[in-house]
Amino acid sequence: MGAIVQSLFGSARTSTWYWEFLREELAPYPGRVSLVVRMVTASTLVVIIGMTFRIPYTAFAALFALVLSRESIEATANAARALVIGVVLGAAYVIFGALFALGDPMLRFLWVGGSLFLAFYTLSALSNYAAVARFAYLIVITIPLWDSHDSAASKVESTLWAVGAITIGSVITFVMELVFASFKRTGELSEAIMERLIAVEELLEHYADGDEVPVATRSKLTRLATVGTSRLRSILQRSGLAARNQQHMGAHL
Repeated sequence: MGAIVQSLFGSARTSTWYWEFLREELAPYPGRVSLVVRMVTASTLVVIIGMTFRIPYTAFAALFALVLSRESIEATANAARALVIGVVLGAAYVIFGALFALGDPMLRFLWVGGSLFLAFYTLSALSNYAAVARFAYLIVITIPLWDSHDSAASKVESTLWAVGAITIGSVITFVMELVFASFKRTGELSEAIMERLIAVEELLEHYADGDEVPVATRSKLTRLATVGTSRLRSILQRSGLAARNQQHMGAHL
């Protein structure tokens, strides 16, 4: 009986932890609704264009369009750039390597094994994870088509279609980011600073009233502390406000 009770207690505790984890991960924060709308819109447009023009590998393009959107235009542009570079390098590796090993089954087997080893090794060894992950991903999704009975020209064409479809998805995602950014009235730096000030204000109000700090406020502060201010510093550098402020202060001195 003790073992059964302990098992039930452990199961209940695991279920509670799981729901608490989901509640924290899915908790709304400033900009999250806009991010979700951009992701869904970009992915939907990619699927519509792919199905209209019957572009191969549309599913992969829609998947990348769904995960490319970030909280800022610069982050999305960097992710899209890394994706395109990774898939282009992956396509070049697959085409030249597969054509070299196409006539010999044993050489083909060794090339496939070596390619998979290279994909996993680069994921763990190189620092640019985004580009390397796309490089490895293209290798994985295009290796099976080189085992088909189509001609070599058809296989090369299919590989290039994979690169084109994923590139189209990246471009559409970035264009959607530009469109949504044109409707924003406040800058990214102002929004980020305002979010932090509001979170601190909520915390101080609860302390002043002697109330217990809600879980949502604690989660928000934990998330902001984990994220840090590196993104704010990069935004400030790109905006040129720091340089203009230094020039202004130098002129007054």
